[in-house]
Amino acid sequence: MEHAAKLILATTLILAGGLKLQDPNSFLASLTSFNLLPELLLQPTASWIPILEICTGVLLFYKPLEGGALAVCTFLFLGFSVFYGWSLILGIQPNCSCFGNNPYLQTNNTNGLIRALFYTLLSAGTWHTRLSNSDYN
Repeated sequence: MEHAAKLILATTLILAGGLKLQDPNSFLASLTSFNLLPELLLQPTASWIPILEICTGVLLFYKPLEGGALAVCTFLFLGFSVFYGWSLILGIQPNCSCFGNNPYLQTNNTNGLIRALFYTLLSAGTWHTRLSNSDYN
């Protein structure tokens, strides 16, 4: 089960990061539409999130670093959940480009929040299982 969860998380992260790198301006516009980051942080965030997603997805299968990768994965998805939740509270309707500019993978705030929370719980549960594993005792 842990292997399947890591495969789902890794696939999601690598796909999302890769699609964002193909169209970085779309992701930058998406971040801007949330109106939650200062302008100074928009470009660096748009540049580094896709790279972090891809690296984290790859490292989920590198045994010595998988615990750290699961921690990063959990906090990434938690951050995405906070962004979606906060935008819902403020009544902002951002242009989601979580998976690049692909119209089939676009979502509204509520669905985006549910998806982000699902991945947060999946990664946190997998991380917890990994920490509870006898390898660490």
